[in-house]
Amino acid sequence: LIEVDDVKGLLLTDYEKIMSDAQYPIHVAAQKKAIKCIEVLSKLQQNKKTENGQTALMFCAENNFQEAVEYLVQEKGQKNNDGQTALMLAAMNQSESIISFLKEEIGIQDDDGFSALMYAAQEKNLKIVEMLKDELNLVDDDGLNATKIAILRENWDVVKILWKYEDNIQSALEYAKQENCEAKLREVVDK
Repeated sequence: LIEVDDVKGLLLTDYEKIMSDAQYPIHVAAQKKAIKCIEVLSKLQQNKKTENGQTALMFCAENNFQEAVEYLVQEKGQKNNDGQTALMLAAMNQSESIISFLKEEIGIQDDDGFSALMYAAQEKNLKIVEMLKDELNLVDDDGLNATKIAILRENWDVVKILWKYEDNIQSALEYAKQENCEAKLREVVDK
């Protein structure tokens, strides 16, 4: 049985946080990885958003809280105020175990045109880059795909992974030349 005291305790301990950030108790439960509270609150507060548009699923994705994801699956596909999805937040924060639950969000881009793969490439999340390679042809508002973002950040391990899937090698080479790192790129991809 789920203890009502767990939910009460969460509410009382974090009342100030809940009120100051315009968060619902389910958001605090997700941040604190309070699974018993999520079980109860998911029936009452699913799809509720903070002032910044964050859902409980997004907090779980940020914090690699896989255990709670099954209670929050209806929140998939939603965006926060920056246009980011739970998949993007998982990709930024190395939450590998959650990626497979959020496959429906592949291909969604945020307000700057960034995809989950671009965030993973930027943050050097190699396993997640491999998992999200299907987004490689997406470009952001500056015309960059994940390979070019990895080149810009000099994330050479990411470049090496993406290179084998890159459709526009010539464009990537030209971009590397423009960023004064063509020699390094050739060294990395020729290994």
